[in-house]
Amino acid sequence: MGSTLRLIAVLSLPALALSLAQNASLAGVPAQPVVVFGGSYGGYATLAGVTFTPDLYTCGVPYV
Repeated sequence: MGSTLRLIAVLSLPALALSLAQNASLAGVPAQPVVVFGGSYGGYATLAGVTFTPDLYTCGVPYV
């Protein structure tokens, strides 16, 4: 089973996309599926993320 990275922060969607791209470009770091989830504003960000940058995320789960 793959490793899990939890990011608990408020980031703009472009900043999150840039962070994922930079991490994937590091030597020895394999590209892994990214799942995004959140409630309230995090739910909005989840929906916006999978809508505007669908190539970054394997799954998105908004909740109330």
